[in-house]
Parts: sequence; structure tokens; C-alpha cells
Amino acid sequence: MKLLSGIALFLSLVAGCGGNKSTIESTNEVRLNALVQVWSKHQAVNSGEVPENLEAFKAFANERAKSIVPDDLDGIADLFVTSSDGQEFVTLFGKDQLKYEGSKVFAHEPTATDGKIWIATSAGTRQIAEEDFKKLKK
Repeated sequence: MKLLSGIALFLSLVAGCGGNKSTIESTNEVRLNALVQVWSKHQAVNSGEVPENLEAFKAFANERAKSIVPDDLDGIADLFVTSSDGQEFVTLFGKDQLKYEGSKVFAHEPTATDGKIWIATSAGTRQIAEEDFKKLKK
């Protein structure tokens, strides 16, 4: 009986370790980080140009960036949807891109979770307060 209690205590301690990020936040962050890599690769092979639209971005990802897909995802298509609700990330091109701290936001979660929203810029990903996101300007 003591052995079972010890195992239960150990498992509860291990389960409590690992920081305070939820699985949903981490997975959306991982997906957006992969999209940042695809975006950067596109710019690198296209003289700094960003994709023209979502279809062109997805086509480029399928043709040139399959190795960027994290192992736990089924393929490129999974990069473009949130893990929290399966909705597509909102992607922004050209004049539609928002400005954030000197970078342009090219993708973000469609809805906030717990008052925060993940965004992707060419400089990386960040989770910001929904209030701050609403203040971003084109």
C-alpha cells in the first residue's frame, strides 16, 4: 500500500512540473513558430517578398517547407489551424498586416483564450493581451 501511495505522490509531482503554459498555448505557439519559419524561408528565396495570399503561402509551404512541420502534426495543413478549436489562424498579407513592436503581424489566433492571443511576426511569436491586440494598427 505504501508503494502505491509513493507512486501516486510521484506521479502527482511530475504532473505538476513543466511550467504554467497550457497544452493549447504551447501547441498554438509551436504551430505559429513553424509558420514563422515558413514565412522567413519564403522571404529568403523570394528576395524578401512576402507571399501574395494564403493560397500562395500554403503552396510554398507544401512545396518547400515540409521539413518544418513538427513531428506531432499530420502535415502542412495542420500548421494553419489552431490546436484549441481547429479554426484557421488568421493570416495577413500586404497592407493588411498589423504592426507590432517594429515588426509586421502576418498571423494570429482567430480568438483569444483567457484574454490573450498568440501572434506571429517575422521576428517570432508572442502571446499578448487581447486589449493590446485590439490596439494594433495597420
